[in-house]
Amino acid sequence: MEIPTINQLDLSIDQQHINQSQPQSNKNLRVKHSNVSIGSILFKQFNICSITFPLSIVLLLYFWILFIYQQVSDKLLSCVLYDCGAKFRPDILHRSQFYRMLISIPQFGGISHMIIGFITIQMYGYISEYKYGKWKYSLILFLSGYSSNLLSSLVYPYNLTVGGYGIVFGTIVLYGFIIIQQKQMGQYKKLIIGIYFLVFCINFIPIISTNQIDIACIFGGILSTLFMGIYFQTFSFNRGNYISYGALLLELIYLITGTILILIMEVDDIQISRFC
Repeated sequence: MEIPTINQLDLSIDQQHINQSQPQSNKNLRVKHSNVSIGSILFKQFNICSITFPLSIVLLLYFWILFIYQQVSDKLLSCVLYDCGAKFRPDILHRSQFYRMLISIPQFGGISHMIIGFITIQMYGYISEYKYGKWKYSLILFLSGYSSNLLSSLVYPYNLTVGGYGIVFGTIVLYGFIIIQQKQMGQYKKLIIGIYFLVFCINFIPIISTNQIDIACIFGGILSTLFMGIYFQTFSFNRGNYISYGALLLELIYLITGTILILIMEVDDIQISRFC
């Protein structure tokens, strides 16, 4: 009986094949990594045919129209924002101007507010829209903007404020949910998380430089987006539905109760129009 042996020629051919294929594999690997750019990390899922792109352009143009009008009319920017519907609770209560709670949602309170907010929406709006879909994404941002005005009205009733940062922090918090869910983020995980927290902190700067933003505006947007983000999450365990509907119930209680309070709680009748 003959025992089969290994042909040394076959081994040399295999080794030659391995040696030839290894550089090609490394080459393909290098090409794959060369396709990664800063734009693909910072502006994920960028898409002109989306809700985020026209929304950000409208927000940008709306601010610059108001800014140019302010320069031409030689008024304070706060007076221009007030004329165009900025939130002011005494007017809501004493002159029935509830529309200010809605019209002021897309307004920015200053140049720094607009620039930082616009860049933030570009960074996190597209991927948040891709994750949640157009309708859920639009609903969350609208409620976040309204909640920004609502909490500001309750905490600082005499502040003239805008709800633009509700939209901005809506996109930030939604992306935070995506980071939590995404277990594998690749070799750029630390960079992505580091940039996220840096952007989150930078968005507090306009509170110092802009009179039309207060801390309640920011936390109002965060609070509403947290409730809605939890509601739209898909939980893998059986009692996950209780958490989802519980978050929705808290959101409804907060919005309804807060709206009733700003309509019935008494505030002094201060008229900003006297100073503009």
